[in-house]
Amino acid sequence: MNTLRSRDVTTLRCLVLAALAALLCLPTPGAAASLQELAQRLFPQAVVDSVEPTPIPNIYEVRAGRSIMYMDASGRYVFVGELYDFHSRKNLTAEKLLALNTMQFDDLPLDLAVRLGSANATKRLAVFDDVDCPYCKRFHEETLPRLLKDGVAAYIFLYPITSLHPQAEAKSKIVWCSENRAAALDAALHNTLLLTQEASCSTPLAEIGALAAKLGIKGTPTLILDTGLRLDGFVTYDALMARWQSSARK
Repeated sequence: MNTLRSRDVTTLRCLVLAALAALLCLPTPGAAASLQELAQRLFPQAVVDSVEPTPIPNIYEVRAGRSIMYMDASGRYVFVGELYDFHSRKNLTAEKLLALNTMQFDDLPLDLAVRLGSANATKRLAVFDDVDCPYCKRFHEETLPRLLKDGVAAYIFLYPITSLHPQAEAKSKIVWCSENRAAALDAALHNTLLLTQEASCSTPLAEIGALAAKLGIKGTPTLILDTGLRLDGFVTYDALMARWQSSARK
């Protein structure tokens, strides 16, 4: 059965610890408070998107971005983990997470991306990239060349995370405004892009940032396959192809 990744578990534990700290200052909720309002007060460091009933009476699923937790109606009991239906042999948590990690590739505004590879490729991949992100650089050095050689088209969305990389936004603007965006992107990733250049055009960075926020993308690289599967972080060529084939069969 599918299991939660260690990175997801770490995120969930941080949210629960924050909730426990918040409980020390949290007054007893009034009857008028909705479950979502209660969950938001319990998890102040997250943005609670939904609270839905589970098959277990009085136990609710709390979704915050791509994290799932559970609580009772009073908010007194909160737990993190996977919810199984042993009768149907289903991992209900894993099924929900898979749905959250899947989207329609053709819904992406590909015109806002730098395309690498053929426009008529049989496989397509979208990548949200910060040009100064070390894991993005590694992906472009180790994984992407093999994908392009296989005929995969990659659509690179320039997504500078300025809180981590202050120069990434300026570099991204130069890349987008360059006559040869692919070459400028390569130079930026290899630290040879001259910052003395000026970005002399309007860029889609704000739109890409809004798109990333809508999709709950907070880190780079974030990959979206044409099967709809979403993967966070650096992925090797072999691991990516295996996930591609697996998701294509579903």
